[in-house]
Amino acid sequence: MKGARSLQGLRIVITGASSGIGRATALQAARQGAALALLARSEDALRELAEEIGREGGFAVPLPCDLSDAERVDALPDEIEKALGGIDVLVHSAGVSTRRELADSFDRFDEVERLADVNYFGGVRLLHAVLPMMLDQEDGHVVNISTGAVLTPIPRFSAYAASKAAMTFFLESAAIELRTRGIDVSTLYFPFVDTPMARPSDSFNRTALKSDTAAAASVLRAIRKRPHKLTYGLWALEWFRAIAPALHRNYLALIFASYASSILPTPRNGVRPWMIRRVWRKSPF
Repeated sequence: MKGARSLQGLRIVITGASSGIGRATALQAARQGAALALLARSEDALRELAEEIGREGGFAVPLPCDLSDAERVDALPDEIEKALGGIDVLVHSAGVSTRRELADSFDRFDEVERLADVNYFGGVRLLHAVLPMMLDQEDGHVVNISTGAVLTPIPRFSAYAASKAAMTFFLESAAIELRTRGIDVSTLYFPFVDTPMARPSDSFNRTALKSDTAAAASVLRAIRKRPHKLTYGLWALEWFRAIAPALHRNYLALIFASYASSILPTPRNGVRPWMIRRVWRKSPF
């Protein structure tokens, strides 16, 4: 990890900037003097955000973009160069999610394709577009917003976790090559964050969620310090899985059995005793 730096004057491109972590990051980064290019599908939301930043004395340029549109992504380098004069940091926050049991997903393969297209292929497509700019200047920083579901399996999020894991491991491998060219990669493994994307899929106690404002503060800390990764306490689950994989899986299975598929305020309403009994019968402990 390199020494901390100021955000003043940094040219930062933020994907998923219209809401959630991306939007909160844009507001906080602009207040600290960064010049921003804002990417998301919603043109109206981006323009409103750019205007809000402008009213506060910051600088932000909206660049509406669907990462699944190859032609649109290919045009981004010229637009970023025109708007900011280059790029110092890419914050990749764009993503989509779904929460569904596998048994209820067999006729919904289109969901899997959509998750992969946005969370993996779209991210790689964007990197192919902007990384040459960083390589030419032999300096840059990619901050990838990943998920704790990559570190430890979470029931009902298999398709989402797989798409985020693909992007995460693509960058983990690429980071080794990029490090030799002056480019850093930071991966942030967030737990549940209270964003518009997460709210429809959250069946856990909402007090366990991280706010988008707190998440954005972590993103800015990553920009300043350029760490390899931040796990926010999820390292404990990583160790649990590594040391006792069977017990770890049974523990998660019990959580799965304790929540119904519908959104519930507490696990008590969703307990399914027959599932719990089945888990324990199959447990080696």
